[in-house]
Amino acid sequence: MSFYFLFGMRIWNLFDCSLVERTISAGFHSLKDYAYFGMEEMAARYFKVQIDKQYQESFTLDAVLSDDQIAYAALDTRFPLALASGSNARILQGHTAKSLLQKERRREHPQEH
Repeated sequence: MSFYFLFGMRIWNLFDCSLVERTISAGFHSLKDYAYFGMEEMAARYFKVQIDKQYQESFTLDAVLSDDQIAYAALDTRFPLALASGSNARILQGHTAKSLLQKERRREHPQEH
């Protein structure tokens, strides 16, 4: 179901971190490793930060937010922006699946290069 169908609103210019990471990593990492493309693992991989996902589904409309929920929400909105910026930089620098594969092969077989 689409957002438009459910809420009657259209949205543009979304950035899907998982989709971009899958595109950049295509052929380098298995697309079936769903956790690898999740926000929790991407934050750990690129920012060396562990996100506590226990608060992900703890928000309700009838309760006051705890300090931990506020901290989680702040991180959950900041990381996608930072990932978008980093993804764009990796693409512009040529860090795509092909270049990652070449680097990996050079690292595994340095005598051949």
